[in-house]
Amino acid sequence: MNLEDRLRGTLANAADRAPLPPGISAAHVEYRYRSRRHRAWAAVVTAVAVVLAGGLVVTLKGRDPAVPSARVTAAVEEVWPQAIKKMPRARMTGNIVGLADDHTVLIENWLNDKQINVIDAYDLDTGTVRRVTEKTLDGSRGGHGYAVGDGQVLWWYLSRQSIEIVAAPISGGPPRQVGSMPMDLTTEDGGTHVSVDDMVDAITVIDGQVAFSIGRGGVYTVPLAGGAVQPVAGAEGMHLLRWPWVGSRKIFFSPDEVPFEEILDMRSGQRSTAVIHPGERNVRCGVTRCTGFKGDGSAFYRLRSGSHETVLPGVTKLSPQIDDRFHVENDAVLRDLTTGTSADLNMSHYFLDPSLDQNRMLLAYQTGDEIALVDLTKIP
Repeated sequence: MNLEDRLRGTLANAADRAPLPPGISAAHVEYRYRSRRHRAWAAVVTAVAVVLAGGLVVTLKGRDPAVPSARVTAAVEEVWPQAIKKMPRARMTGNIVGLADDHTVLIENWLNDKQINVIDAYDLDTGTVRRVTEKTLDGSRGGHGYAVGDGQVLWWYLSRQSIEIVAAPISGGPPRQVGSMPMDLTTEDGGTHVSVDDMVDAITVIDGQVAFSIGRGGVYTVPLAGGAVQPVAGAEGMHLLRWPWVGSRKIFFSPDEVPFEEILDMRSGQRSTAVIHPGERNVRCGVTRCTGFKGDGSAFYRLRSGSHETVLPGVTKLSPQIDDRFHVENDAVLRDLTTGTSADLNMSHYFLDPSLDQNRMLLAYQTGDEIALVDLTKIP
């Protein structure tokens, strides 16, 4: 059995054990596998990364008519007109990678006739497309989990001997190795053993450094310019939340467990333990606040200290927090958790950002034959 097959088995087992977000049934899950073998590898890595995020789905169907929408005042175009732009759906055959600047979105496109994927830059103002780089898909090099920063787009992939961090200039150019961390997947009989413990579960670029954590626990850094991967002292067994914050998180957790209930600032040494009340379920915490459901089923959000709690009537589904400030309710409504302002997204499909961490600044979703892009940095 080769490495791809092992990963598929890992994914299947993980999917059986990982919980879905509240209100999401198995019928809502849509895994998009590619027909060719090298496409399957990339889909497996993507889906395993999704499992690392706690059982979240890659694509959610449009809003369920049986689920009531939260009360909103207006569409997102009216509430935050400065933050939303659109592009033709036909321009994208793969995944949204992230924003390069306020008018350029990076897209991973899938090529059916070659053993490669490509990363393209789409100019939202002019509609022009340019090639950024190519990703070779030979064997395990499909990789996933993007970060954008310091003029670079980077990703990771898993080989049979290591985790590889790779980057390419957004201005255009071939990918280069940033760093490599040994991760031997070889078994005694010469086969391979793959586990979500071996994969990157969060990655970001900060101040010329790449910070990432892996499924089994442990936070690491490597210079973006290239160099040796180093463990972050004091973060053993922890996971990257939003640098410099790290914390405890179980890859597989029950509705009664709270990922990142305890977090640590690696720069200042400050610690934070979130207030969790008996009977609460599906509580998920960021650096600033927690969201979840009370014992009576009502949704809420509040500060980690337990103060400033707001109950959300009619809300039965919550996305993970985005940028430690926003979330999506009932697959339909974007809410600013700082101000309480909300807006209807009018979406038909909701795409989670591929990085699957709280450093993402872009919400992308399909509406009709267009992809709507909400730049969260434009919301004051």
